[in-house]
Amino acid sequence: MREFFQHTFIINKPIQECFNYIAHTFESAPAWMEGCKNISVRQGFEGFGMWEGKTYDRTFALPFHIGSATQPDLILKVEENTPYRFEKTKRFVVTMKFPGVDPIFDYRFAAMGTDKTEFNYSISTKHRGPVTQYIMVPLLLSVINGRLSRSHAYLKTLIESQSTPIVTIPSH
Repeated sequence: MREFFQHTFIINKPIQECFNYIAHTFESAPAWMEGCKNISVRQGFEGFGMWEGKTYDRTFALPFHIGSATQPDLILKVEENTPYRFEKTKRFVVTMKFPGVDPIFDYRFAAMGTDKTEFNYSISTKHRGPVTQYIMVPLLLSVINGRLSRSHAYLKTLIESQSTPIVTIPSH
């Protein structure tokens, strides 16, 4: 697997609050992710929270303002044992179909004490051919570098400005 984008920053909130906001309410990503126009849960996956196999449809702006596209987001992995309790690390991984890249989005959270979280976001691909390496990845990077640097700054501000708790996980 080839990683082609990575960004790390600190959020001044406990790890469970950061994870709950970003993961368990993944449908709220259009509120903070530039270029993401809509995320909706596919029929049959409506239950609260995130789990392996859950599928969303993401509508995003295409490069150079040429329109938008909708592709499925599939949750590949969720590493969280106790959503109500403090954990030192949490993670989820999402993949999307995108020609020549099929990006894999890796969201990692690491507690830095009880009130700070290191958020590490990376994007990788399994594709290795010259079209991927010299055309598709550079094209994708030209769009996401700016979008994500602005989006992550806004996400940090948004989470830090929320009163505690940000998300209340419903009981079953």
